[in-house]
Formats: sequence, structure tokens, C-alpha cells
Amino acid sequence: MGKCKGKKSLSRRARQEYRLAREARQAKQAQQKKFVVTNRQKEDRQYKEELRKKKQLDLEALMVAVGWPVVDRDTRRRFRGLVEVARDNRQGLLGVPYLIGLANLARVSHVRRPDQWVPEGRGLTSAFRSLATHVLGGYRANGHLIDGLMAYDTGEMFLKGWVGTAESLARLVKVVISGGRVINLVGTSILPAPLTRRMCHILVNPDRALKLPQLARRAQVLGHGGGVSLVKAVCEGPLGTFRSRNKEIFWDEVIHWFCRQEDLDPAQVGPVCDFIDRRVTEEGDYSLKGRTWSSVVSGMEKWHKELNDLKRFKSLADFRASGYASSLWKKTKLVDGQEVPSETWVLQEIRNPRQLVTEGSIMGHCVADYHSAIMSGKSSIWSLSMNDGRRLTIEVHNLKKQVVQVRGKFNRLPRAGERRFVRGWARKNGLAINSYEMDNGR
Repeated sequence: MGKCKGKKSLSRRARQEYRLAREARQAKQAQQKKFVVTNRQKEDRQYKEELRKKKQLDLEALMVAVGWPVVDRDTRRRFRGLVEVARDNRQGLLGVPYLIGLANLARVSHVRRPDQWVPEGRGLTSAFRSLATHVLGGYRANGHLIDGLMAYDTGEMFLKGWVGTAESLARLVKVVISGGRVINLVGTSILPAPLTRRMCHILVNPDRALKLPQLARRAQVLGHGGGVSLVKAVCEGPLGTFRSRNKEIFWDEVIHWFCRQEDLDPAQVGPVCDFIDRRVTEEGDYSLKGRTWSSVVSGMEKWHKELNDLKRFKSLADFRASGYASSLWKKTKLVDGQEVPSETWVLQEIRNPRQLVTEGSIMGHCVADYHSAIMSGKSSIWSLSMNDGRRLTIEVHNLKKQVVQVRGKFNRLPRAGERRFVRGWARKNGLAINSYEMDNGR
């Protein structure tokens, strides 16, 4: 009351001066406040610009880090969007192996924009899974399946040809996260292995991060009733990669055969796969039907012995031809009044070290020791077979033009029917025959 009363006691001119002074003071305070706010905003803008420069992406360096020498424009654009959102939210995702996962994630088209992603979880793995789930469709998928996008090493991507399977895995993950049907991918270039519906369920629910071929092999083994030890042996062996779609059917039968063998040794699965692959390459129609684990392992050990024998040779070049002619005989029999071939005899020269070692392995003798004599041109080795079954091994002394040795399996002497064919072939080529070799057989 007293303050107000004191103001009223002032004259009108004094009150006007007081009011003008107060307005000037308020104007000065407002100007100072505006100056402070303007400076603060300017400092904020400068800080943000400096931060942006620090965070500025060297996209080319990141692409080199994940082993990308050249990619198309769309993939580059998607990769940039992923690394930008990772930079702004979880910078740890720009390190290996998460950066490789982002690169593989960029190989497929996105359903949602990365800049709309809201990170989930506290760790980087959880963040990567949530980012993949966001951009590919939104449906929840097995975390280990998504982690498979990070399982590819940059060196493996190109040196071992994993680029195609990495993109195929990204496509598979997209199908799962977008709510598609995995069974529709079976038999395509993405999943060439012949998988059942149960195997597809196992495929998309792994217990650890695996590459796509290993996911398929795990599904095949477990789907056929195999165990965890066989899964590890198959995934780490030659079957750890896909074969052509035609061969995948055969190898699915091989895996099924593995699962049925009670005496199977997982440590032998890799070498046995190499042996089977070799036999398929050489014979074409090789089959495991009716074979036991022990018989296949025995054949594998014999094959390894052949390989060791080949390593003894200084040269694996083909032998020079001896100049003598091969022979072919066909015997027929009457069936319903018609002549039908019953026996086909073939006598031909062995022309390379591999054939020589195979001859000795099948016939059970040491013909491989004659390698140096054959290379020098002193001797030539011939094989007599009947209906694709080997019967005799024949050594010819080229300089003497003489048949010096004729032996069957385990060095037995030739039988009467076999001697007849050898004599006919020797007469045709003007060769003499050691009488002991031909006259002491049974």
C-alpha cells in the first residue's frame, strides 16, 4: 500500500519518466535474451555440423571391408541406408561381423524403410535381428537363422564362392520374415536340396548360426533320423556345399544311407564322401544300394592305397602306345531262335598310371611296380576283361615282341578259356608267348 501510495504522490511528469525508463530496461533485457538464444542456436548448429562430419560415411571403405569390389546401384543404395541408420542408432553394427550381415541384408529388396527402425534389445546382436526383421517384413523368425547372415567371412565370400549362397540365404530369410512358404523354394537355385516339409521346419529353426548349405544338410540329416554327431560330420565335410540340382537327389540318398548305418564312424564320413564322389565321376551309375558301411570303407581304403601308389611315380603322364592292336570278341547264344550276346571279351592296353594302379588294386598284384619299365618303352601292360569284369593282366616285352607274363587275380595262372583269347590276340599282333605262362594253367 505504501509503495503504491508513494507512486501516486509523484507528479505526472515523474511517473511518465519512470514508465519510459522501465520500458527501456525491458527492451534491453529482451535484446540481451534474444542475443543469447541466437548464439545458442548457432552453437548448436555448429556442433551438429561437426558431429555430422565426424559421422560422415566412407561408403567405399565399408564396401571394401565386406569384400564388395563392384555392386549394382540398388544394392549400394540399400547398403547406404542400412549403415546410416546403424550409424545414427547403434554404431557397433558398423563393425565385423555385423557389417557383413548388413551387406548381405542389402542384397535383397526391403519391405520397410530402414530410417523407420526402432532398435530393440540391449545388445548388438538383438539390434541386428530387429533391424533385419523390420526391413524384411516384420514377422518374427528364429534368431540363429538371421545370425547366419553374419556367418560368412569376407575372404570366403569370393575365394570360396560363397557370394551366391549368401544372397540365397538373404532371400530365404526374407521369405520367412515376410510370412512366405519355404517349401516353395525347394528345387530352385536357392534351395536345390530335395527337402520335405518337416525338413523345411528344421531348416528355419537352427540351434546356431550356419551358412545356407549347412542349414540344408542339418535339416536332411535330422529329417532322415540322423544324430547331432552326423550333422557335424556332414556339414564340415565335402557336403558342406551344394551340388548341382541333379546331383542333390543322389547326395540326399547318400545322407539317408548314412543315417541307416548302425556302425557308422562320423570321423570317416568326409573321406567316404570323397570316395563316393570319385566313384560317381568314374562310373556314373555308382549306387549304395545293398552296400554296407564296412564294404564302402574297405573300398575307400583301397582307393587311398591307389592314391598313395600314384604319389610314388615321378611322372603321371600317359604312356607311349606300344603299337599293338586291341581286340574285341563277342560270344552269342540262341534265345527263342535269335542270337543274343552272352559274353563280351575285351583286351586293351593300359595307357596311364591311374589305370595301372587301378589294375593292380582290383587284381591284387604288384603290376604298379612296372611303371618305370612302361615309361622307358621296354614293356607294355594289357588287361583282359569279360562283361566289364577283369580277368587277366598281361605283360608284353616290346623289344622281344613276346608275352612274358599272364596273371589273373592274386597272381593265378590263366584258365583254358582265357588262354584261347590270349593266343588269338598274340597271333594277330605277331607276338610270341612264354610257354610256362600258358601251359601251366588249369
